[in-house]
Amino acid sequence: MIDTPYRPVEMSPAERHKFCRKARADRMAYEAASQLDLRQLDTAARLARDAVALVGPDRLAFWLRHYATMQFNVAVGVVDAFLRRVLPAFAAASY
Repeated sequence: MIDTPYRPVEMSPAERHKFCRKARADRMAYEAASQLDLRQLDTAARLARDAVALVGPDRLAFWLRHYATMQFNVAVGVVDAFLRRVLPAFAAASY
């Protein structure tokens, strides 16, 4: 039998719920970046707004900018314009 270095993490139900919300929002940010790269702006905006409801605008902006620029090579200016359009209440904030 092989001894693995992985052990299950003990989580309370509240911690597990928070972890799952963050994971779901991270995946939505990735999908939104993918859709932004494909110029599917309506789909990307819907995914981004759903993710904001889960983790807030700051974390979504960080994740989406990272995925869009690093994974899909979308220009930073395009991502910033998209974020200002999707998150109009936070347009004045510097993402």
